[in-house]
Amino acid sequence: MSLTSPAADPAADPAADPAAGPAADPAADPAARPATGPAAGPAADPAADPAARPATGPAAGPATRHADGTELPASGRWEIDPGHTELAFIGRHFMLTKVRGRFTGVSGTIEVAEVPGDTTIEVAIDMASVESGSQARDDHLRSADFFDVDRHPMATFSGHAADWHRARGLLTGTLTLRGISRPVTLQAEYIGYAADPWGGHRAVFTAAGTVNREDWDLTWNMPLDGGGLLVSKEIRIEIELEAVLQR
Repeated sequence: MSLTSPAADPAADPAADPAAGPAADPAADPAARPATGPAAGPAADPAADPAARPATGPAAGPATRHADGTELPASGRWEIDPGHTELAFIGRHFMLTKVRGRFTGVSGTIEVAEVPGDTTIEVAIDMASVESGSQARDDHLRSADFFDVDRHPMATFSGHAADWHRARGLLTGTLTLRGISRPVTLQAEYIGYAADPWGGHRAVFTAAGTVNREDWDLTWNMPLDGGGLLVSKEIRIEIELEAVLQR
């Protein structure tokens, strides 16, 4: 009779049997894969993750320059963004109350030149897009008494910068309305630059001035018993314009 312990029996003790359990299979157990190589994690997809896109193209840097110590938009073609542009007009009713309207259908381009005074602009206005807060008034404005949109659906402005100093100057050109072309000069200003979240460059401008509507044969009116006219001849023009660089 032996006093020593019997040798471990692989058949009775699976832990002692090298063949008792299969080695971890990396294909079956992802946790067993080494965290190296392509299997460590999928590469960022630039199409799905904007943060993974390289900072190249339009969003790589601001589209601005400096002249006379003032920031100005980079030279090139800038396209007016109709959804972020307002061409407003303000007249007076009974010669007293301000009545405001706007055109939502505004499109065009600004050719920003290296020399600010050489900058040009071309604008097209859909006259049927007029909005003044009153359907009856809008219908009257579209009629032959005013804009006559059936015969003259579009108005245009062709102009250029003048007397530009730093970020301000004049915008002077020709406004064609109802088939009649007359000179117009507005006070203009470059407001600033912004990079949008989609990689675009945007420049913001304002312009304002006063015109006499009768210069374009917009002469409809009604005399008031106490004197004066129902609708003012002088119309204030106010423009807020956002443009996107196209180069």
